[in-house]
Amino acid sequence: MNKREIEALPDAAGRPGGWGLFKQKSTAKLAELGYFVKERHPAYGNQFRITDAGRAALAAAESK
Repeated sequence: MNKREIEALPDAAGRPGGWGLFKQKSTAKLAELGYFVKERHPAYGNQFRITDAGRAALAAAESK
């Protein structure tokens, strides 16, 4: 993963509802891994939301 992809997990985990309001291009690889799912945000349209798998990956990375 590149630096922006690694930053995407804690960024989304810290936002209300787990919405990742960053460039969608930077999370395409993480969505393929199941860390994010594309959903419709009420104000911003199609965005990525962190999944339970994404939260688990973040917790594993933080515990190292």
